[in-house]
Amino acid sequence: MKIIRSKGRGFSEFISRILNRGTSVVPGVEGSVRAIIDDVRLRGDRAVAEYTKKFDGVDLRGRIEVKKKEIDRAFKKIPEKDVNLLELAASRIEALPSTLASAGAPMTA
Repeated sequence: MKIIRSKGRGFSEFISRILNRGTSVVPGVEGSVRAIIDDVRLRGDRAVAEYTKKFDGVDLRGRIEVKKKEIDRAFKKIPEKDVNLLELAASRIEALPSTLASAGAPMTA
């Protein structure tokens, strides 16, 4: 595995290559994806359940909400080293936009 450091030499070029790969768009895909996202924003969990059934063949009726008790119970089963890794990953993900901006990467919503 190659380790890339944000303060290392070549970081800006590396990020630029990542941001520019796969920029070709299959005609119609973006519009279809946008319609699904808009539908989920409008109808929420109901739309998520319908698309999950359509694309994944999984029926989510009545199973989307996870209660806090369930989350707490599951969290207690995760080894501490894995929790630490997840927290590290989360902090890096949160820092990524400012890291990309400082590298001169274009930011779009």
